[in-house]
Amino acid sequence: MTGHRNDVMLACRMFVRQPGFTAIALLTIGLSIGATTAIFSVVNGIVLRPLPFPESDRLVVLFEKNVQRGWMTFSVAPGNYVDWARTARAFESMVALSSSSAALTSDHGAEQVPTTFATAEVFQVFRGAPALGRTFVAGDDAPGAPPVAVIGHGLWQRSFGGDPATVGRTVVINDRPVTIVGIMKPGFGQGRPDTDLWLPLTIDRQRAERGGRSLSVVGRLARGATLDQARAELDTLAASLARQYPAENGEWGTTLVALEEAAVSSGVKTALYLLLGAVAFVLLIGCANVANLLSARGIARQREFVVRAAIGASRSRLIRQLLIESAVLAAAGGVLGLMVAVWGTELLLAVAPASIPRVYEVRLDGRVLAVSLAITAGAALIFGLVPALQFSAARPDEALKETQRGTVTPGRKRVSQLLVVAEVALAVVLLVGAGLLMRSFVRLSNQPIGFDPADKLTFSLSLPETRYPSPQSVSVFHQSVLERIRALPGVVAAGASHALPFSGRDSVRGFIRANEPGDAVNGPVSEYRIVTPGYFAAMGIPLVQGREFTADDGAGRPGALVVNESFAAKFLRGNPIGQRIRQAGDPDLPWLTVVGVAGDVRHFGLAAEIRPEMFWPEAQATWGATLNRHRRGLTYVVRTAGDPARLLPAIRAQIAELDPNRPVIDARPIRDLVARSADVARFSTVLLTIFAIAGLVLAAAGVYGVMSYSVSSRRREMGIRLALGAQPRALLTGVLASGLRLTLLGGGLGLAAAWLLGDALHITFFQTAPHDAFTFVAAAVLLVLTAFVACSVPARRAGRLDPIDALRD
Repeated sequence: MTGHRNDVMLACRMFVRQPGFTAIALLTIGLSIGATTAIFSVVNGIVLRPLPFPESDRLVVLFEKNVQRGWMTFSVAPGNYVDWARTARAFESMVALSSSSAALTSDHGAEQVPTTFATAEVFQVFRGAPALGRTFVAGDDAPGAPPVAVIGHGLWQRSFGGDPATVGRTVVINDRPVTIVGIMKPGFGQGRPDTDLWLPLTIDRQRAERGGRSLSVVGRLARGATLDQARAELDTLAASLARQYPAENGEWGTTLVALEEAAVSSGVKTALYLLLGAVAFVLLIGCANVANLLSARGIARQREFVVRAAIGASRSRLIRQLLIESAVLAAAGGVLGLMVAVWGTELLLAVAPASIPRVYEVRLDGRVLAVSLAITAGAALIFGLVPALQFSAARPDEALKETQRGTVTPGRKRVSQLLVVAEVALAVVLLVGAGLLMRSFVRLSNQPIGFDPADKLTFSLSLPETRYPSPQSVSVFHQSVLERIRALPGVVAAGASHALPFSGRDSVRGFIRANEPGDAVNGPVSEYRIVTPGYFAAMGIPLVQGREFTADDGAGRPGALVVNESFAAKFLRGNPIGQRIRQAGDPDLPWLTVVGVAGDVRHFGLAAEIRPEMFWPEAQATWGATLNRHRRGLTYVVRTAGDPARLLPAIRAQIAELDPNRPVIDARPIRDLVARSADVARFSTVLLTIFAIAGLVLAAAGVYGVMSYSVSSRRREMGIRLALGAQPRALLTGVLASGLRLTLLGGGLGLAAAWLLGDALHITFFQTAPHDAFTFVAAAVLLVLTAFVACSVPARRAGRLDPIDALRD
């Protein structure tokens, strides 16, 4: 131990006496390890860490699927959920959920709070224990049960001052008195850091409907049950329900996915793993750079090694000393890297889009610290082993000759050159990846979406049934709000819809065309939207044919319908105007006449395909509980002549005059919704570009270092050549050619590796091939230009060399 301690102290003294070398090495190591640790902390928090529920590996998301129509993960019908929960033995318990918001009126006034509507089993499934009071019990979700609520810890602190007497207190939620029966512990919530409010999801378990599929369902596997067993049992149940209810369930089956897998989409996982691989490349480039630094430093210490070997130091003793020096350097760099990781993780969380799930769970925990320690140890081994083996194996007589001649053996030069070639190859792979992502992102951002998002404000309103019990009262309120908004100065147009483009909301219905046999099971289906008059003008969606809805398309008037171009092309032959369509499933529903054809809109995101859509006027879409529920929560669009945010206070005031208990929900410019569609692509593109630039700079530094040291070690040789008549230009050209040869070799290997990785990883770039020629050529050109700049400085130094000074040195 004493010997090792002495080696550590010697290494520390040597690094202190060489502050320039030490600073460069520590900075390279610290930034490389810190960036790798920060990215891994994000991957760990979002992808690898178990969900924040006890035994989260037993939680399963249950979907319905319709293979014929290509719907593999569809929402669940209430009646099917009831049968699953009652019959399935592979599950310990099962809960139906619906996320929304609710208007809470307290001493602080009315506020709209995030709300989970759930059946009574929710806290049993997710193993949630209250901090105060109780959670839901059987019967709380039954029709006619006394209204109760459980609130989150954050809402309790924010709106009730943390008063324990809140339990048992009656508050007004959605205009009805509700008793608060429990307060959850901090941080409990399904997919959010702290859900504010839980309300019972009322389902009549004797007469639950099977046509309206709108529920999310999560189950907890029974002890000893596997996911495959649960899938087999649910498949059997689905087949039985299809036989019992052929009209509603004839085409439907089930899909089961582990909640930990469903919580994060495959696109987000791919982006994060891509970033982790990129930052690992940066780490390897940094290790190669430090190895070259240590190699150059070792050449300067050759006389020391010779003397130590001459007085009896064995090769293993020299290797131990050099590895300890590398370990000390790595340890100091690891400490710096940990500080960089803390700062880097905070920065990543600050710039990470909110649409990335579980991002709030990212933190530096024990696993991340263990990985950081392993990275530090691995880095020490990587950049310390090569110089240690290289110089400990040197024969004393050869080392003395090198020192006297001021030259380096070809073997040692080759090691440094190979390290540079590896750096360049890794940097090229990063450049190609960043280039492909950048081209993909540019093409994604330039996708036509069907409307102009500029100068438009969007917000939502939710109308409770207690205050607005009839369809007519709902329509009157929406109409009054729109009339007041349109009267405001600066408003060009205003409208509303239950599912705005880029909102993520999906609504599908089957339909029947006039003069054709109706088939509720196998007939055509389409997306549908409930909209008010003025919606198309407010959104800026062009009317290709016919007209949009007007105030005359109200209750009691002939049914009207607007379809998009894709709907007309796919389902309607000839002129679509005047053709009639009816919703499938009920022959008593009214026929709707097509009065207009609207332009296509990318409803589900920039990369999504355009689907057929039909638009129903809000005042007429009153058939069925689902549509009436949609009408109670419309999203408004206000098109303005200037900055839309300026009008928000005036809009709030107008709504407050109509109903002071109706808070405006989620007000934002509509361009934010469009931008959110590309959040993950933008985030990964920016970070990968930063890593590629870092890798290129480190590789250029490696090329510069090798060529600079080559010029320095060949001063005597160059001096002799100049004295014998060689031209300075020839020396300059030779240095440039030598550096560019290394660059081209590394660049060729990197391009080949990038090509092979494109085949192996099957990464999908939007409208960009993984072997995009322009990107590969651009990466190669950028690399050559950077290498030329890196080589030019030592090359000019060689060209300006004074032969007298070189021979005297």
